[in-house]
Amino acid sequence: MGRQKKNKPKPNMASSGRHWADEMPDAHAEPSLWIESVRRDPGALHEDEPSCLLTWGELQWYAPVEAVRQTATDLMTSASYAELIAVLMRLGLDGAAISAMVSDAMTQALGDRTPYQGMFGTEHTISVMPGGSSARKAGVVMLRRGGTGGAVTPAGAREMAGHWMAVATGTEYDEIAAAALDDILGVAGEEASGVFAYMRALRDVEGAELEEFRRREGVRARGEWASPTSG
Repeated sequence: MGRQKKNKPKPNMASSGRHWADEMPDAHAEPSLWIESVRRDPGALHEDEPSCLLTWGELQWYAPVEAVRQTATDLMTSASYAELIAVLMRLGLDGAAISAMVSDAMTQALGDRTPYQGMFGTEHTISVMPGGSSARKAGVVMLRRGGTGGAVTPAGAREMAGHWMAVATGTEYDEIAAAALDDILGVAGEEASGVFAYMRALRDVEGAELEEFRRREGVRARGEWASPTSG
């Protein structure tokens, strides 16, 4: 007798009490959800795990890099499903049929993963769910953490995914750079944090302002964060 396959929970496409093809939040009012590299969560059980800091309104929390990277992938996937929902609505399918079709497709996409709160995303970041506006016949990607929620267009979800992936990768590179600073120059702790703050500031400056910023802030940075072993 063969082993019975354990049924995994399906993505809950009707968890709001209505079909996801019904009217959704205005996707043009994008949520003020920010993410940045902080290298590690100071309150985590495993403080050496690279982490990112997320801020959404009054919410602020840390998420490990792997959760951030998974959520970025889920944002991309949800953007594609949101566009599919829009096409199906324009073809005249009703909300129940669309929900059933997309639920089955999402189950396949999740593979062995258990849906987080019936959706994509992770417990460390946000829940992500494709949806659509029956009035506009347009797809949206819905985001939620606790009682805070919002929606973005599929294009906005892809842009967010690219940024999240870049921040996750940058955080990992920061860890490598931190190890090199410590091993070679003996720069660690607050001094290393100052170096990374300067590096983040450099990333925000573009064009002709970059050289001026380096001349002005670089001198100050060398004075504040120079390694005791360098002189």
